[in-house]
Amino acid sequence: MLIATDLSSGKLVVIAPIKGSPAERAGILTGDEVVSVDGMSTDGWDGERVAKSLRGIGGTSVRVKFARRTEQIPGVPGHPEKPPMVSFREINLKREKVVLSSVLSMVVPEKEHKIGYIKLSSFTNNSASDVKDAINDCES
Repeated sequence: MLIATDLSSGKLVVIAPIKGSPAERAGILTGDEVVSVDGMSTDGWDGERVAKSLRGIGGTSVRVKFARRTEQIPGVPGHPEKPPMVSFREINLKREKVVLSSVLSMVVPEKEHKIGYIKLSSFTNNSASDVKDAINDCES
């Protein structure tokens, strides 16, 4: 999963679960906050430190606790008159080799429709087919 520090809250959040990764299969979503790794709070951690904690020998497991704030768009501060509900989830993720794609895509729900976002970070031999797959994923 791709993780970064949310500028508005200072929390470590999932930018996107990598397609086909253990995080995606476990149902991790964009905007989920990484609360702890193997029982250690991530308060004050940066993206590099949490990434090092998540990486390891294939086949081993890491226990990760996530907070999901509902009723708001990831990365956009919630409305003060309606604080978001928070649910916590702790998951054992089995480490494995993950193939990174140069294409990142997500669908952001808006009031009456959805907006598809596709980012092509570099050109590779598979870029054209990866972008096509991302368009299809956003449309479905």
